[in-house]
Amino acid sequence: MALVFLNATLQSPDPSLGLDRQSVSGPYFAICEDSGRNAAVWVIDPWRWNRAHVKNLFGPAIAGWDETALYLLDLEEAFDTDTNENQTRKKWPVAIEPSHIDQRIAVQGSKFVLFGTKRDLVESPAINQPRGGDRKHAILDRIVIPRDMAPRLREELNQIGINERAMFPDLEGLGRHIAWEWKSRVTPAGQRKAAKRIRFLRNPKVAS
Repeated sequence: MALVFLNATLQSPDPSLGLDRQSVSGPYFAICEDSGRNAAVWVIDPWRWNRAHVKNLFGPAIAGWDETALYLLDLEEAFDTDTNENQTRKKWPVAIEPSHIDQRIAVQGSKFVLFGTKRDLVESPAINQPRGGDRKHAILDRIVIPRDMAPRLREELNQIGINERAMFPDLEGLGRHIAWEWKSRVTPAGQRKAAKRIRFLRNPKVAS
C-alpha cells in the first residue's frame, strides 16, 4: 500500500513530464514487492484534509509548526522507550510536507501523514462529502492495482526512470535494480537458441 498526495501537475505533451514525482513513486512502492494480492494506492488531498480536520490549517503542515508539535514528541522523548506511543490527544491525522534532509526523501517526493488517536482515515465523516455549505469536505480515494498487472506496470515505470536505482540512490538500490532487470528480462526464442549454441561451441562437453 502507498499514500499519494493529490497535487496539480504540469500539462505536457510528454506524459512523464506531466506527472509529479509522487504520482509515479507511489504506485511503484505499492507494487515493487509481490505481496500475493492486489496492490493499492491511497490518494489524499492534503489541503482539503487539513482544512477539514485541523483548526486554522489550510494546507500541508511543516515540521516545527505549532500544528505538528501536537503530534510529535521532543527528540529526547522520542527515544525514551518508556514514553507511551499515544503521545497526542489530536484525533485526526495531519498531512505534512517533510524537510528534504535525506536524499531518499527528495528523490522519492516523500509526503507523510502524522496519525492522531484515529488510525483509520476512512472513518472520517468529511470524506468525499459534497462541497459547499457548512459541511467539511475532504478527498480520500483508493486505486486498486490488480496483481497480474503489477509486472507490466513496473516495467512501464522503469521505462520512465522509476525503479530501485532511482528511488534508493545508493549502492544497495543499484544492486537491487540490476538483480530485478536480470530476473525479469525476457529473451526472445531466437536469442536463447543462439546463446545455447555459443555455450556448446565453447565447451562441447557441457550438455546444451
